[in-house]
Amino acid sequence: IYMGSGNLNIINSMFINNYAYNFGGSIACQGASNILISKSKFYNSYSVADAGGVIYIKSSSSLTINDVEIANASATFGGAIVSLYTDVALSDLKICNSTANWDGGAIYHMYGGLSSTYGNFYNNSAKNGGALYIDNSTKLFLRNNNFESNRAGYCAGAIYSLCNTLES
Repeated sequence: IYMGSGNLNIINSMFINNYAYNFGGSIACQGASNILISKSKFYNSYSVADAGGVIYIKSSSSLTINDVEIANASATFGGAIVSLYTDVALSDLKICNSTANWDGGAIYHMYGGLSSTYGNFYNNSAKNGGALYIDNSTKLFLRNNNFESNRAGYCAGAIYSLCNTLES
């Protein structure tokens, strides 16, 4: 799915064995309004030479993900999800066995707010931020998340956080 404008709702869906040469192995949105992904599963998605093995979102108003499972994703950056210049709300998100060649084995987030509640991140890997790589987030909120067996080749097996505004 590629979306350049408007709203996108994906509910009760399954994506298996998808890939893109550039970004967004299953979904890519640039300049979209609101994106909602709920009660869905993504297995074996990847980006061959760029970012967001499953989801790539840039300059969109918001991305809301709830009750979603992602497994076996890979990309250069953000093995499963890349979000740039977008406010992101995650709840009940499970990401496992995802890899990034560089940063963010599960998620690479830069610019825009990020909140994650009741997430499970396990067995993800990257050079920096085995599970999460978060840079210059305008608002960062993490509560009741589990991080298990994530690995980083250089820094931060679970969370790499740089220049973020933390919300309590």
